[in-house]
Amino acid sequence: MKISINQKILVSTLLATVVLLGTLGLLVQIELVGSLSFDWLVAPENQKTVRLAAALTLLTIAVAGVVINRIITKSLGPLLNAKRDQSSQDNALNSNQVWMNYSAAKLERAATTLRTDLESLAQDSNAQRTPSDKILLDKLRAEILTVERLAAELREIAQHKQGGIQRAAIRVDLPELLAESLLDFYQQFNAKGVQISVKRCGTSLVHADPKAMQRVFNLLMQAALESAQTQSDVQINCQRTAVAVSVHVHHGHYTCPKEDLALCKSIVEEHGGAFSAYPTQEGGLEAFIMLPLIKAA
Repeated sequence: MKISINQKILVSTLLATVVLLGTLGLLVQIELVGSLSFDWLVAPENQKTVRLAAALTLLTIAVAGVVINRIITKSLGPLLNAKRDQSSQDNALNSNQVWMNYSAAKLERAATTLRTDLESLAQDSNAQRTPSDKILLDKLRAEILTVERLAAELREIAQHKQGGIQRAAIRVDLPELLAESLLDFYQQFNAKGVQISVKRCGTSLVHADPKAMQRVFNLLMQAALESAQTQSDVQINCQRTAVAVSVHVHHGHYTCPKEDLALCKSIVEEHGGAFSAYPTQEGGLEAFIMLPLIKAA
């Protein structure tokens, strides 16, 4: 059975009262008669002195109790407030997780319905399809794919709790993780006529949650794909120093939504790294990720 903070305060106050009562009683008796004799305490001629000593002792105990209570309350006040605030934050977090799970489920069902209706419509109009119709269908399929990916990410975010990245962090080779994330985008870049050049560095081990870092790379790659123009060149450079590894993503027309950049910054900083995005001289954007390397044993 757990003892509450109020119960601990009460027990501490009672113990302090007993100690004070015994100590003061002994001090008074020793000061007055220099003895601990029981006969002296019960003698009729000494009752006035005993009552006076008891009254002074009880008064001292009352004052000490008030002082102790104020000291304990003042010292524990911030702790109690912090506990209440943490409880409120936990309740809000649980509520947000339920709401995000619900929204993710609705998005997934809507995306499934849209994909089914789109494929049915595409089959019905296959004989009469024009080149512009084909382009539109491809664009709609890409948009539905984006909605499905966002729904999956929203569900992952709903399940993410504070400190989750630290608990899920493992030894990860960041350049290799970047290469794996790029595989899903090479075909899309080629279909759009965009050249993508990657400069890799050697093995660079970091502590990271692979799913979280892949989300960062996916956001940056999706933004590069959507903003790149035909025949443009998207450059991705991976560099390593003695203490850190960095990844740069940029091209002349690169743009990225602010909310995507904010999410990337939050994830990278939770890994103990740094993230920034700033305009280039060509008028585009350069995204910069840096994570500390695992120190050699």
